[in-house]
Amino acid sequence: MRFSQGGTVKELSKSELLLEDYKATLEMLKHEDSRRDSIFKTFLFVNAGYFAIIAFLAGRANFGARVWQVIIASALLILLNVAFIFVLERLRVFARYRNFHMRYLERELGVISQQTRELELRDNGQLHNPAGSEDSLRIHFWASLPASKMESLAPSFACVILLGFILYLASGGAI
Repeated sequence: MRFSQGGTVKELSKSELLLEDYKATLEMLKHEDSRRDSIFKTFLFVNAGYFAIIAFLAGRANFGARVWQVIIASALLILLNVAFIFVLERLRVFARYRNFHMRYLERELGVISQQTRELELRDNGQLHNPAGSEDSLRIHFWASLPASKMESLAPSFACVILLGFILYLASGGAI
């Protein structure tokens, strides 16, 4: 197979192509991880700002007249959090695909990386020593949950809290 790099065409073997693909996949994983972190930080800042606005509106003197402003602001934040749910889930799915692809490339190359061992530990809750000894590493269930899944749940929790707040306000505080 031919590969062009820097204006020169070079013949690459299957293992060299797989290795190049592996490197590119690893770089994409790093890039998507930093993107997910950036989007999650944005989620936190936007929610903090909106909660501050809602608290400001709720703390005003004639709150009864402003209850609809608070309800509308809360509803807008719910819609924004739903958008965050979709974006974070999309990023999580692409990261899972990249991890799946890395495992395939490692099988083809006949190697195993630390990344794959960590995924095995998280997916199975247990990691066996590859040297064949009886040693194994076990982790608790909560430690095996992927951070990306936990991040995806945060906007859902915010939506539930806001929905409860809207219902409380709409009922006149009678709940």
